[in-house]
Amino acid sequence: MTANWEEKESIFKKLEEHIRRGPPLKERINHAIYVINTQKEKLEQMSSKLQERDKDMFGKTVGAMAEGDSAHAAIYANECSELRKMAKVVLASQLALEQVALRLE
Repeated sequence: MTANWEEKESIFKKLEEHIRRGPPLKERINHAIYVINTQKEKLEQMSSKLQERDKDMFGKTVGAMAEGDSAHAAIYANECSELRKMAKVVLASQLALEQVALRLE
C-alpha cells in the first residue's frame, strides 16, 4: 500500500514540476544571447592570440630558412600549420555562435 502512495506522490510531483512556470521565455532567450555573446568574445580573443602567434612562428620559419637551418624551419612550419588549423576551428565556432545568436534575436 505504501509503494502505491509513493508512486502517486511522485506522479503529482512530476505533474507539478511541469505546470509550475519558470522565468519568462524572453528573459531566458536574452540570457542565452548574453552567454553566447560572451563566448563569442572569448573566441575572438583566442583568435587574435592565435594570429599573433602564427605571425611570430612564420617569422621564425623565414628566419630559420634564411640562416639555412631547415630542421628548425620545419619545426616552426609545422607549428604554424597547427596554429592555422586551430584558428580555422575557432573561426568556425565563432560563425556558429553568431548564427545561433541571430536566430535567437
